Amino acid sequence: MRYVALSYVWGSSEEARQSRFERRLTRENLSRLQQPNSLGEISMPQTIKDAMYVTEQVGERYLWVDAFCIVQDDPTDLGHQTARMDLIYSRALFTVLAACGKDSNSGLAGLPSNPRDVYQRQVKVSSSGLHVTPLVTLTEEDTLQYSSWNTRGWTFQERLLSRRSLIFTNKQVYWCCDATTWEEESLLDIPGSTAFARSHSFGCYDEWDDNQAKFSTESFDQYITQFSTRRFTYSSDVLPAFLGIIRRFEHLNNEKIHWGLNASTFDQALVWKYGQDRRDEMYTYALGGSTLSVPYPSWSWLGWTGFIGSYSLSVGKHYVGEVRSLLAFYSLMSDGSVSLIKGTSLRRVNDYGKEDDAVSTTAEKSSYDWIEDTKVTGPIKMTDISVTSQLESLELETSHRDLTPYDTGRIVFRTSHANVSIQVTNRDGTHIETSDGLVKLDLRLSSPFMQESYSLFEEVLKKESDPAKSKVVNFLGRRPVSTSHTISLIVVSRQYGFNEADDEEVKLNVMAVEEKVPGSGVWSRIGLGVMKEEDWMKLDIDWRIVILE
Repeated sequence: MRYVALSYVWGSSEEARQSRFERRLTRENLSRLQQPNSLGEISMPQTIKDAMYVTEQVGERYLWVDAFCIVQDDPTDLGHQTARMDLIYSRALFTVLAACGKDSNSGLAGLPSNPRDVYQRQVKVSSSGLHVTPLVTLTEEDTLQYSSWNTRGWTFQERLLSRRSLIFTNKQVYWCCDATTWEEESLLDIPGSTAFARSHSFGCYDEWDDNQAKFSTESFDQYITQFSTRRFTYSSDVLPAFLGIIRRFEHLNNEKIHWGLNASTFDQALVWKYGQDRRDEMYTYALGGSTLSVPYPSWSWLGWTGFIGSYSLSVGKHYVGEVRSLLAFYSLMSDGSVSLIKGTSLRRVNDYGKEDDAVSTTAEKSSYDWIEDTKVTGPIKMTDISVTSQLESLELETSHRDLTPYDTGRIVFRTSHANVSIQVTNRDGTHIETSDGLVKLDLRLSSPFMQESYSLFEEVLKKESDPAKSKVVNFLGRRPVSTSHTISLIVVSRQYGFNEADDEEVKLNVMAVEEKVPGSGVWSRIGLGVMKEEDWMKLDIDWRIVILE
């Protein structure tokens, strides 16, 4: 069946939120709205009415709109449909992108309901008749990149998954597909012309668009970074709003994505960077007629808000092969059983484009003396690791305990662990105390942890005898102020550089973690760092099983 899809925003105001609840498909009005002409009973948002008008004007009969094609208060239907956004948008004849206005009542610019006031003049610049026409889009605010539509979480995959898009901005309309981009004010597709214009030059794509193949391994990390700064009305929607991209990537690349991380390079995918604050909302989905809610993991970028830097697959471009990961990672199921996350590490491609067979670099010669048995055998006994209290936080009803085992969002693995004392300074960063003295540690800690450090900096500075030496003066004057912390570090993978010289020294990716419930064996990520393996061996390390939530 041929149909057109709509991508739009409801708006973030309280009025827009209330309108969203009043104008939607529910279990209560489902049978009524299935009757002919029943949509006339609803005060339809102007953007949806305009999209219906556009659909009719191009000779099509059907328009897919999430608010009226998904039963919004039915978790089963909601989960079923949102898990198939890749099919819904990719199979549409084209998608109407409503990137004009701030909410669903704004309408589509240029239509009778929302006329545009556009005057495009010409200036004669030579006697030979050459004219210059100023752009209609004179400010960045009129482009897709700076639209409200481009800030929302759900619209990100809706654009990527669409094969063809009719984009309405405040000043003009664009047509985009995999083959070309057209706009109202310019005619560049002249027959026989060899001119080429990149699509983002029109202002209808964002600054990250560089014409890489959609859903390629090169693009996936970029998608994560772009998506991470999008906003949600309900933060718990972060995985469903990215699930269409995940499904398409898995299908086209024969890969498996586990909670947003590529399973084939899972040890490297764990080393994503930044993130502002932990996402407190739960991921809710339907299973066997029941609704389950599980926390977003701290080890996944999905579990954090704010800008994310993900480089695992970018590094992978320089490597091939199936070199075993240093550690074995398992997903923890609800019944205590474990399921291996089948991943590999990476091997570098030499200058001739072939995989290096010789073991030549210092990194490849390392014996990894700190590694012991990495195998984890389930079931994990709840009494041994005090997970019972953690499972209670999953908001499971007693009846849900009998369901088919499901993924709790935790991972289990054996690794090297150390409790260390670190010094955080306002001038020199982070150092770690080892048997040979202080060692510089490239460590990025989460914002809540660093805020605690900055608060301690302020306490130290307040004790200055000279009140003229303010906090700003001390920082700009590079007066060293430091605080000490005891934290736990665990090894997650070997660190790979972007060129061969970077790998002459063996370095390890270490994760800073904290145990929310002392003695539980359940840890949360609070930061990530890199240190030399020889420095790691100087610490008081132990080999243990870790459950990372």
